[in-house]
Amino acid sequence: MPGKRRAGPSIRRKRSQRNPDQREARLRAILDGALDAVIGMDASGRITDWNKRAEVIFGWMRGEALGRRLDDTIIPPRYREAHERGLQHFLASGDGPILNRRIETTALRRDGTEFPAELTVTALKEGKSYSFSAFVADITERKQAEEALKKSQQILEQAQQVAQLGIWHWDIPTNTVTWSDQLYRLFGLKPGDFPATYEGFLSLVHPEDRDALRTTIDCTYRSGRSYETQFRALRQDGTFWWNHSRGEVIRNANGVSIAMIGVAQDVTERKRAERDLQQREEQLWEMLGQREQLSQDLHDNIIQKIYAVGLHLEESKQLLAEDVTAASGNLDRAIADLNGVIRDVRNYISGIDPGTISSTRLRAELAKLVHDAEGALLPRFRLRLDPDAIARLNVEQAKQVLLIAREALSNSLRHSRARNGFLSLRAQPDRLRLEIVDDGIGFDARQDDLSGHGLRNMTTRAQKLGGRFEVVSAPGQGTRIIVDFPKE
Repeated sequence: MPGKRRAGPSIRRKRSQRNPDQREARLRAILDGALDAVIGMDASGRITDWNKRAEVIFGWMRGEALGRRLDDTIIPPRYREAHERGLQHFLASGDGPILNRRIETTALRRDGTEFPAELTVTALKEGKSYSFSAFVADITERKQAEEALKKSQQILEQAQQVAQLGIWHWDIPTNTVTWSDQLYRLFGLKPGDFPATYEGFLSLVHPEDRDALRTTIDCTYRSGRSYETQFRALRQDGTFWWNHSRGEVIRNANGVSIAMIGVAQDVTERKRAERDLQQREEQLWEMLGQREQLSQDLHDNIIQKIYAVGLHLEESKQLLAEDVTAASGNLDRAIADLNGVIRDVRNYISGIDPGTISSTRLRAELAKLVHDAEGALLPRFRLRLDPDAIARLNVEQAKQVLLIAREALSNSLRHSRARNGFLSLRAQPDRLRLEIVDDGIGFDARQDDLSGHGLRNMTTRAQKLGGRFEVVSAPGQGTRIIVDFPKE
């Protein structure tokens, strides 16, 4: 065309001569910049290409590696025969099992050390022969990280087994539950044996504990606070185990709950041990209570009657020189009382209940108590019983009233040196009042020790009545025992 000059044949020849060199240089730059080793091999098994990364990984410079047999250069001796067989098989059949696949293998450095490698091999047919390209990555660090992770997982799994503890995760948007292997074992399951959903998990909770656990988890979901609870979980064989569960919620940047994570621990043995300990404690307290009750009963019944026998014997001894008839009467009474004590002791040994105390029997027992206290040398007590007060007492109240009266009267006879006194039971507007009063020598109730066995027993029995026990006394002014307790 006019105005244009066309490149002549000599110029096109020069460009075509420069282009292959430029393409080669560009390709070399690409290969040398690759992060993996790139190695070329011909059909005879000799190295035809070797990039910079191959120099770093294997320790052979490019000029040293080119022309060497590949198997002698980078393949450990124990694998070389298999490599040669595979190459010959491919050249004969075109079948290469490792071609165009990413595989893990072991490679050899120049210094003789071996390392884990990731290998990809491709084949290119050139006329009647083939050339091969291998891409090799040193995965030592990755394998070390995988091994460390595997070891950590093994340690974690062993720790979970030792602690009887499992780990769980609940993805809320997808309603997918993920369990650790140990948690499956705690439930007696294998992975896939139950629907991996929140509802599937709840189906494995004891029916009596299910609603409470659902409420706990719902509160955690709404509040974002962690939770800790215990519940019974069902195993596949129908047995249950105690699950100590802790969990917390995970929220996104918008504050929406998206997941929950937590741990579950089998505390069945601990719960059993706690239950056994509680039972032993209850048995111990029951035994101590029985011992205390026995001590009170022996003191209030047997010992008080023995005291009464002793008082009559002492009085009889003093009367022998003055009034033999009165002394003989006292001795007869003491003998009768002693026989009664022997009978009561036998009953206690045999475990025979002395019987209930009705209002009628209480009146008779109190009258006998006052009558037995009388003697020529003993104080005289009067009995003042309000029929309405007597009628209001139930069986247990009547028993406690009789035992308090017996203790108080016995103390007065032994210690007060009184000449007169009275025992009364009266109904007041809002309560019942039991009083035992004497005109004896008295004592300073504010300073003297009031922790004696008898006073302690009376206090305990007043508490059983739901009432208040009070001692009013002063030197030379006698003693007054007061027990106020509810009518009902």
